[in-house]
Amino acid sequence: MNRECKITVKNEPFPYLIFENVFDQDALNQIDEELQYYFNSFEHFYRHPRETGSAGHTDIPNAMLKRNKGFFFHDVWHNANHSALSRISQEIFYKESISQSESTYFRDFLPNEISILCSLYGDGDYYLPHKDATLATGCLWLYKEPKKWEGGKFRFVDYDLEFECKHNTMVVFPGAFQHEVTELTMDNDDFSDNYGRYCISYFMNHR
Repeated sequence: MNRECKITVKNEPFPYLIFENVFDQDALNQIDEELQYYFNSFEHFYRHPRETGSAGHTDIPNAMLKRNKGFFFHDVWHNANHSALSRISQEIFYKESISQSESTYFRDFLPNEISILCSLYGDGDYYLPHKDATLATGCLWLYKEPKKWEGGKFRFVDYDLEFECKHNTMVVFPGAFQHEVTELTMDNDDFSDNYGRYCISYFMNHR
């Protein structure tokens, strides 16, 4: 993890953590190269929303809870260390960065089971209010600069708490708190050049 990463601990209105400048430039270069590799073979890697969890879980038959494309890393890599993003991420989750003594929830928090989901948002994509079946979820936002999309904000809907999704920033929170991604707008040509909004979701539990 970047030595200059800034970690902010929040306990109100509920416990969450904000990580700014998560990765240094060398790590970001490796991650960018990996994300471009997936993008270049888009149809091979990226799955329909129903194949990446909870997309159809609404009260309306056949309604979609989310519109985006993504994949779980465990469906792609038998050995997580073959993924630079997965390997670099271990520095966050296995070196006590998540455990924060000032947090009412994340004090002594050391997950030993983490599932990673890569989601990519383009024009018209969104994720309606939902909860995660996790002890904690981390959402890391990445995108090519300059930013070429609008919207796509991350919100805790029950608290009217909204985050502007800044590049190389992550929010970590208990998965039981309802959250959403507002609809994103962008030019389709920019999406074709891989300027979409990436979210790397870390789903954390204890075995």
